[in-house]
Amino acid sequence: MRKNSPYMPVGGITAPSGMYGLFFLMHVCRKTYVYGFDPRDDPSVKCHYFDNIRCNRAVHSFGYLFDLLLLLHAAGYIQLQVPQQYLTRRVNA
Repeated sequence: MRKNSPYMPVGGITAPSGMYGLFFLMHVCRKTYVYGFDPRDDPSVKCHYFDNIRCNRAVHSFGYLFDLLLLLHAAGYIQLQVPQQYLTRRVNA
């Protein structure tokens, strides 16, 4: 992406390991249901359900990644399991 692009992610550019797992599952599974991705840009939100580590926004761009999940959901590639209000979030496209 170009610098100063309106689509430049906020935060780092490294995908979380869960995204690599998601793309693998999309390749080998007929249906892929996705749980546990929280779109809130809140530093108090935990990165993992199994520990108390806080997310490092210098490494990952969680809002950008959630927009990607919304696009995959809208296109029918995944079934995103989040509260309904998150599914109506406007995607920057």
